[in-house]
Amino acid sequence: MELHSPLGYRPKWQSKHSLEHYVVFICTNLSILFLILKIAVFCVYKEARRSSSVCIMCLAVTLLVAQVLLLVTKCANLAKYFCFTGAVLSHYFFLSTFLWTCVLSYDIWKSLTTTKTSSSSGGRLNLYCLLAWGVPLLVLSAALTVNQVAPGSVLSPRYGHPICFIGSFFGLMLYFFVPMAALVLFCHVLYFKTVRYIRKTSSAAECADSTRQPVYKDIRRHGQQRINLALFVRLSFIMGAPWVVALAGSFVPSLIIDSVVNGFVGLQGVYLFFGFKDYRYIWLSLLKRTTKPGAVVNA
Repeated sequence: MELHSPLGYRPKWQSKHSLEHYVVFICTNLSILFLILKIAVFCVYKEARRSSSVCIMCLAVTLLVAQVLLLVTKCANLAKYFCFTGAVLSHYFFLSTFLWTCVLSYDIWKSLTTTKTSSSSGGRLNLYCLLAWGVPLLVLSAALTVNQVAPGSVLSPRYGHPICFIGSFFGLMLYFFVPMAALVLFCHVLYFKTVRYIRKTSSAAECADSTRQPVYKDIRRHGQQRINLALFVRLSFIMGAPWVVALAGSFVPSLIIDSVVNGFVGLQGVYLFFGFKDYRYIWLSLLKRTTKPGAVVNA
């Protein structure tokens, strides 16, 4: 259902005085703030620029654009053309966010299971960018084609009708949740393959000659494997769990459940900032400025 106005239209649940409106507005603004902080940390602190940090930054920037579009399309009273454009762009950037999550998961898995590091990191990053920003265009092209050729079809996404996103239930399932579920499944397959690989290598190390002294390089490698596995778990929870909840919530028409889902999904930028511990760089920088040099030496 929709309410018409001279400037365009607004879905019924988007009333400025509704609970869902306040939840979306507050949570998405918080997420945007922490995503900007995360990007600032990457730009300011050299220590934050690890090998996988560029992929994380691409993920953060893509999510930032997606959430800005989400905030505008849900909270602003847009004309019909701008609502349609915002719906298409929001769809694209959220799909790209899922792709960057998979790309980062693959990069972590590759770094864990490959003993020889590739020297062509620039070429690999270009390939990642092509996949994460190019593949969503295929889904978007299919959705736009159906939207223009058969707008009344059950498979039409109905961009901008009645909300500034995908307006049909089956369109939402086909063009949004099905690709999302496939990508989340792919990430979990990589996770279980990683766990299996670490267990296999750990067992092989334990079965080695007990008289051999432990090599520092092996210890360091196993330590890095554990760190990357923890990174894998955090990434899976941060980017996967909110959308699983959103998928489940789409089958239960309830204002309270919709508000909880919107809050859970809307705070992804906060999860990224604290999940990857970006606050440490700011905290350590403040400690260095406020702590006297003599106190640091004595400590």
